[in-house]
Amino acid sequence: MIGQIVLQLDPTAENCRNSEGAFADLGSSRLLFAYSRFNRGSGSDHDHAAIAGRFSDDAGRTWSAADKILVANTGGMNVMSVSLLPLQDGGLGMFYAKKNSLRDCRPELRRSYDHGLTWSDPTVLTATPGYYVLNNDRVIRLRSGRLVVPVALHRTIYRENGDSIDTRALIMFFLSDDDGRTWREAKDWLSPALSGLALQEPGVVELSDGRIMGLMRTNFGQQWATWSRDGGEHWSPAVPTTLMGPCAPATIKTIPGTESLLLAWNDHERTDRAENRSLPALRPQPGSLGRTPLVLAVSRDQGTSWGKRLCIEDSPEHGFCYTAMHFTPDALLLAYCAGGKDTNNVLCRLRLRRIPLTALPE
Repeated sequence: MIGQIVLQLDPTAENCRNSEGAFADLGSSRLLFAYSRFNRGSGSDHDHAAIAGRFSDDAGRTWSAADKILVANTGGMNVMSVSLLPLQDGGLGMFYAKKNSLRDCRPELRRSYDHGLTWSDPTVLTATPGYYVLNNDRVIRLRSGRLVVPVALHRTIYRENGDSIDTRALIMFFLSDDDGRTWREAKDWLSPALSGLALQEPGVVELSDGRIMGLMRTNFGQQWATWSRDGGEHWSPAVPTTLMGPCAPATIKTIPGTESLLLAWNDHERTDRAENRSLPALRPQPGSLGRTPLVLAVSRDQGTSWGKRLCIEDSPEHGFCYTAMHFTPDALLLAYCAGGKDTNNVLCRLRLRRIPLTALPE
């Protein structure tokens, strides 16, 4: 195994699921890890959940033993899928989805000025009700200062016996130029280019030349990509990439102090392009949702190609997904769901792994 597991949050009878987290640097080696803590039901995306936190005082080597509830469940269903981002006024911003129903799930922002111990009342990013999916660890700040929040807006299908959600989403972006005090929609939306294509769960990263690259999970067996040249206002049509995998999100970030990109995803290509060799046959089991193996790869050409794959987990009976990345001076902290056959839910178990930077793929 690569690196060391520094925290594992297993499901219990009172806490049926722990999932979708994000990290924040609080200074002096102190870190916050916030995540979705489900405590009622079976652990489905619509069950009761709050945002909980754990703290580290040694740059992620060890973590506090007890949960601290950061945001209680204020939604009709839950609050979940957290992103953390430093604010320009010295505070810390927490973004998450407040889910009232299948007709109303919207992103909110709260602020903390005491290192994550207490949080302000929320700012809702849009007054228009709808089912907006904001993934964890997704919000970014551009070098210009603009905040970019990528979301997938799903159509609610109304039925007398219960609403459902169309898996095909419109990809859209909320923008703020005043540190999150006011928000507006970007001028472009992205819609599926092919019949049956489901675009979902976008993530974004700013490239060294100022463009923004977006990646989306699909049901077509690979990640699809889009680019913006004007700070997220307009976006190119979505196109397929060479990043093969299941219908599961990827996480992409810039390695600090470099122009290289680090990507985490479930690689189903089974070819190591850096060494031009085939990898062992992939045989995921039903309990994994196909979300295995979990790998890392580095791009040194702004996402055009990806180098040698570094396998983090490859159990065929487990799924590894909804990753979060955070860099310390000497390590990568990688959080991800790691449930499967033994938990009856891929999303129930949360795992934090500390990986030395020297172990990252070339």
